[in-house]
Amino acid sequence: MIWIGSGWPLLRREDLTYSPRRQKLNFDTIVSLSTKLREGRMVVYSLGGGEEFFYKDFLKAVRTDEQADPPELALPVLAIQSGGRSVAVGNAAEMSSQIGLCIADARAFYTLSFDPPHAAQPNEFHDVRVIVGKPGLTARTSTGYYNQP
Repeated sequence: MIWIGSGWPLLRREDLTYSPRRQKLNFDTIVSLSTKLREGRMVVYSLGGGEEFFYKDFLKAVRTDEQADPPELALPVLAIQSGGRSVAVGNAAEMSSQIGLCIADARAFYTLSFDPPHAAQPNEFHDVRVIVGKPGLTARTSTGYYNQP
């Protein structure tokens, strides 16, 4: 999926106070979106989501309710965690070329599968890394998954 536009605002923790209930809802949303994107074999590309320095602090995996603040639900964060990209776009000509690059990127793919380890608790996060042994090639993949017992 190619999303054109900035998505929704990055609301930083220091700007607002979040109740434990709100953080639980955020965590449940993160788990649900991540799982549905992975199960649907869907990758998000965000065009116009801003420069990386706006969201790079939120790319780490959210493992608990207490870590689940709104910036972890930002469109560029979801794009990168799904295995896609987030690109800041300055003008219409650049937008057109970036859409072409996203389409070309999505044309080449492999499907890898594995049997996940047993989860000790619900929504247990596991990191995923794919390393390519050929110089000049990069594998973009989902950065992890939430496992269930």
